[in-house]
Amino acid sequence: MKKRNVIIIVLIGLFIVVALQVVHSQKGRRPTVAEINAAIKAKGACWIAKENKFSFKTFEELKAMLGTFPLEAATIEFETSTPTAGKGKPKPSTLPESFDWRDYNGNWVTPVKDQGDCGSCWAFGTVAQMESLIRIFNNNPDLDVDLSEQFIVSCDTSNYGCDGGYMNRVYDFVRDTGTPDEACFPYSATDEPCDNRCSDWEYRVEKIDKWAWVCKRAINNDKIKEAVYNNGPLTCTMDVYYDFFFYESGCYQHVYGPYMGGHAVCIVGWTADDCWIVKNSWGTDWGENGFFKIKFRNCGIGLQSGKFTYTGSK
Repeated sequence: MKKRNVIIIVLIGLFIVVALQVVHSQKGRRPTVAEINAAIKAKGACWIAKENKFSFKTFEELKAMLGTFPLEAATIEFETSTPTAGKGKPKPSTLPESFDWRDYNGNWVTPVKDQGDCGSCWAFGTVAQMESLIRIFNNNPDLDVDLSEQFIVSCDTSNYGCDGGYMNRVYDFVRDTGTPDEACFPYSATDEPCDNRCSDWEYRVEKIDKWAWVCKRAINNDKIKEAVYNNGPLTCTMDVYYDFFFYESGCYQHVYGPYMGGHAVCIVGWTADDCWIVKNSWGTDWGENGFFKIKFRNCGIGLQSGKFTYTGSK
C-alpha cells in the first residue's frame, strides 16, 4: 500500500512538472504572423503583418532594440520654445485634415536609418527631428544633413548607450553638447568609447537652442498636430508590442502579442483617417520604406514628445 502511494505521489509530481513546462512553453511561445493577421481581421484593424528580418530573432534580441525608459519623476514640467525660422514652415493657424513633411513643397525629412541590434532608438528619434529642423531653417528640403547618432550613444554619459536612454536627458544633451556630422563619428551599433569621435568634433556640432514638452504624461492630439505643423517633425515615444515588429503597411493598431518595451520615433505628419505618419529607425526594408502609420492614441504614441528650437549652427 505504501509503495502504491509513493508511485501515485511520484506520478502526480511528474504530471505537475510536465504541466508547468507546457504552460511555460506556451507563455514564451512566439506568436506567428498568421495568428497576427487573423487577429487583425478579427478586430477589424487596417494593417498587414508580414514575415521580415525580425522573424527569427528571439524575444530577448527584439527587446534589446527598444531603448526608452519611463518618464523620470524629477523632469521639468515645461520649457518655453519659439517656432523654428525658415520659409519651409507652414504658417496658417488652421490645421489641415492631413499633413506630411515628406510632401510639403519638397521632402523635409532625411532618409531612414537603421539602429541595428542596439537599443539606441532614443538617439535616432532625437537626431531625426534635428535633421529636419536644419532643412526647414535653411529653407532647403534637399540639404544633405546627416548627424551622428553614435556620438550621442557613446558620449551622452547621462544615458546608457545601447542599453537605452531617458528622453529628457538626450534632449538636454543635444541642447548643451549637440552632435556632429556622421563622418565625425560613424554609427557602429555598439557602446564604443566617446574618444573615438573625430578630433575636431567641437567645431562640427549642431545644437538645439532649447526644447519643450508637448505631451509629457497625457496624449493631446491637437497639441501634437500643432507642434508638427508649426515647428517640424516631432520626437516622441511609444509602447511596442510583439506584432509591431511585423508591420508591413496600413494603419497599425496593436492586436496581438506581448508588450516588449518602449521605443523612440519621430512623427512627420498625419492622415485624414486619424493616423500618425512616423519615421522609424529599423531601416528602409521594414514597414513602408522605413516609415509606418499608427492610429491616434494607440500604444501611447506621442508621449514624452519634445519640441526643439533650432536657430542655426552655433
